[in-house]
Amino acid sequence: MSLMKTIFPWLSTSRGDAQIERDIEDELNFHIEMRAGENIARGMSPAESRGDALQRFGNVTRIKRECREIDAADSFHVRIQRIAIRILALCGVVTRIISAVYAIDRLKPAGDLLLAIAFLWRLLVYMRAIQPIVYRTSSHLEIAPRQISPHDEHGRTPVERLLEDETRS
Repeated sequence: MSLMKTIFPWLSTSRGDAQIERDIEDELNFHIEMRAGENIARGMSPAESRGDALQRFGNVTRIKRECREIDAADSFHVRIQRIAIRILALCGVVTRIISAVYAIDRLKPAGDLLLAIAFLWRLLVYMRAIQPIVYRTSSHLEIAPRQISPHDEHGRTPVERLLEDETRS
């Protein structure tokens, strides 16, 4: 292990390939077992329920490969951002300490600003990691639209529906 990784273990935030494989395997097994449990509750035998769960789940090997590709694509950029956020926060803390030790009041707002930027940046990274619902089509993954229509099937807005309900009663 290199000296930098020993001193600053958070610089190497990547998980090992074996850990990623275990995480993917655990997640897929969880979903298969949940489906099998539902099948057993419906009256299937354990062997039938697991077979049905695997069949309904689809090609497990392909799904594992897609999960690895998604993890590899996202992990580099997220890792770089997290390192930059930590360095920014560290600079903010050091600035605050220096301003307190040497009684330099002009540095205190700079330290606060650096810490606030680091906090908000980290919050942004976290929020971007929350993905919308994904559903599978026959050939690829698509993001489900998260738009809520302002009108119902009759073209009425929520306010119009509320007013119409009040006039009926």
